[in-house]
Amino acid sequence: MIRAALLATVAFVGLTAAAMWWPDEPAQDPVAVISERRSNDEAPAPPALPAMPTATPGPSAPAPPSRPHAASAPVPDVTVPRVRPQAVDALRQARQHGDPRTPPVARREPRQAPPPEILDDPERYRLYEQGEKMAVYASFVDASKRRIAELESLVAQGEREGLPPEQLAEGRRKLEALKGRREALLERFPDLAPPQ
Repeated sequence: MIRAALLATVAFVGLTAAAMWWPDEPAQDPVAVISERRSNDEAPAPPALPAMPTATPGPSAPAPPSRPHAASAPVPDVTVPRVRPQAVDALRQARQHGDPRTPPVARREPRQAPPPEILDDPERYRLYEQGEKMAVYASFVDASKRRIAELESLVAQGEREGLPPEQLAEGRRKLEALKGRREALLERFPDLAPPQ
């Protein structure tokens, strides 16, 4: 995390420095130079290099004119999005107290270790593990029945209140996926079906 922040800072400083030293206008129009070269049959002579300056005693030469800083350049109009006060309050409340839509954390009792006589026999241990797995499946079938009823009422309420179609589609997709998992589990293990 620190490396990423340091890398981002170095990149920002480098780009800022490059923007300050970048020339405002090109010396010549590149298109004109290219078309001029194409019109001449012979290659242009290389430009003559200026003579090397020599140090002379006396007053120093005036400093070159300073370039305008990026801050003095006109800033284009930027539209800042307006945020509703209710959205700000909701975000503040969610950050401090959590999102009310988040499901509660389900607490489970710690798993009891099997007795030593089951641990010593591989076949008995396999049956013990199968029983533990079936208990988890039965718990899912029971909880999914309640959750399906909750999701159906939430989707119906969302339709009545005019929720956006994306949210309704998401709710329907979750509802159908939960129903599909429950039905697949009941087809695979019909003994898990609740008595009717």
